[in-house]
Amino acid sequence: MKKAFIFTGLILALAGLMFFFGVDRNVVKINKSFEGFNYMLDGPEASAASRIELQGAYYKRERAYEGRLIINDTVYEKCVIISGISAIYYVKEKRNILGQVFFDEDMQHISLKMPLPVSLTTEREFYQVISAPAKSQAEAADVYRRLQQTAP
Repeated sequence: MKKAFIFTGLILALAGLMFFFGVDRNVVKINKSFEGFNYMLDGPEASAASRIELQGAYYKRERAYEGRLIINDTVYEKCVIISGISAIYYVKEKRNILGQVFFDEDMQHISLKMPLPVSLTTEREFYQVISAPAKSQAEAADVYRRLQQTAP
């Protein structure tokens, strides 16, 4: 009877060690949808409600995201986002830079600063900011400023 308890204890300890060392606590699966707001930065007055979706993995230690990014109805597959730096997405093997991105440590707030397509701007390059969660341009601007100040 005593041997059975010792054997059971050893198996449980071994299973606990395998679980502890086998699971990467640095990586978190993410499937989030944010309701946000889109506005122009230093450009013509324009703003609208927006939606941002993330479907992929968040690497806490690196503060990086890898997966699918959906902005309204535009899907960016194979997207890599590093907070404070940029969002990069791939089409086939071609690397494209989407813009500058900020998010907080637990990825509860996100803000993207993206240039408008050249076809929409003839004089100079304008930027749009999409921040979430936000219900107005003022809230979106506040999220953007706050995340920008806390960027690594």
